[in-house]
Amino acid sequence: MSPAHVFEPTYRALRERLLTATWPPGTRLESARLAAQLMVSATPVRDSLNRLLGEGLVVLHPGLGFLVPRLLEQDVRDLLTCQHHIILHALEDATPSGLDHSVAAADNMADTQLTTRRRALITDLAQACRNRAWGDLAQQIDDRLAPVLHHEAEVLEDVAAELDSLEETWSRARDGGAPLATLIPLLGRFVQRRIAAASALLVRLAG
Repeated sequence: MSPAHVFEPTYRALRERLLTATWPPGTRLESARLAAQLMVSATPVRDSLNRLLGEGLVVLHPGLGFLVPRLLEQDVRDLLTCQHHIILHALEDATPSGLDHSVAAADNMADTQLTTRRRALITDLAQACRNRAWGDLAQQIDDRLAPVLHHEAEVLEDVAAELDSLEETWSRARDGGAPLATLIPLLGRFVQRRIAAASALLVRLAG
């Protein structure tokens, strides 16, 4: 195993590139080439790829090595639906007075990238669940969806306004100023728009 001071930045760098769709689906991730780009040895790269394999962010094919996953249209729809049900469960399991305010998706984020805002919102919603395993699963699903949704603003209209509405409603609900149930129809539309656009999103991801 690589030393932590080498492994952690290598792992974070590779993970960020995967989440932001730096490489098209099916790209072969060669340890030696990545090591040269990151100016580290091949060992922390291989260790990082094995960890990312466990997270579902890369796949391993005999004879080919590590690859960027190829998601099918039905995979995207299934992941979105699963995540939606988990978040609805989180909201049913939460009360405004018991919510953790350490992560605030709506606070001071108006000028950040849309993908960053969406991921922060999903993280915050997932953390509302008192069952930490459910919350962790929602975030793991979001990681797998992140490359597909990275260019969603190029496929869907009014993504910024949609996030504004969700963030504002969630902020008020988190502070006790609105019922948590007010989020449910907004989340439903949010998910259904992306399910309907799954094919177009995958085309955009493939470049």
